[in-house]
Amino acid sequence: MKMDKTLKIIIILSCIACVFTAIVFYLVLANILTLSNTRGLQVTQIWYTNDAKFPSVENTGKESVFITRFFDENNNTIRTATVDQQFWNGSCYVLPSGKFVTLILDGQQYYSQEIYVQFYDGYKCRLWKFR
Repeated sequence: MKMDKTLKIIIILSCIACVFTAIVFYLVLANILTLSNTRGLQVTQIWYTNDAKFPSVENTGKESVFITRFFDENNNTIRTATVDQQFWNGSCYVLPSGKFVTLILDGQQYYSQEIYVQFYDGYKCRLWKFR
C-alpha cells in the first residue's frame, strides 16, 4: 500500500507540531522552576545611570527570606544601597515579604550580566540575567 501525498504531509506536519509543542513546554517549565528556586525573590525594577545599575530585589513570597549575599557571575559580592541597611542583622539580610533591597552595580560590576543570591542555609541560585 502506498500512502498518498496528503497523508504524508499530515504525518510530517504532526511530527513538527509535536516537537514544537515539546520545546515550548520545556521552556515554560524551565522558567517556572527557575522562578520557584528564588524563594520569592524577584528583580522588579532596574535604574541605569552612565556608570551604574541599580536593580531592586523584592521579596514577593509569603515569608521572610534570609540572604547572606548577592553576587555576580564572577563571584564578586554586590553591594546594597545604604538606605536598605535596616534589613541587615549583622550576618545576613532578613527581607520580609513585600520589602525590597536595592543593589549597586558600579565600576567593573556595571558590565555584569547576571545576579546571583546566596541564602543563609548556603543555597545559591541565579536571580537575574541582563539581556
